[in-house]
Amino acid sequence: MFLNKVLTGQYKQGKKEMSCLSEKTNVNGMPVLFDSAVDNVNKPSIFIIFNDSQVYAEYLVEYK
Repeated sequence: MFLNKVLTGQYKQGKKEMSCLSEKTNVNGMPVLFDSAVDNVNKPSIFIIFNDSQVYAEYLVEYK
């Protein structure tokens, strides 16, 4: 089992039918994607990321 660090960044409420992240507007007025989706924006407990580069395997945990 891996224990990972995940970069969640700016997130938005997720939906079942989402296959990619929603857009937001950056400071220059250009559209960019949110970094992740969550189950509840006020108190998130589930984060969904769509990009593998946001995950860093920190530890490998082995059981015997």
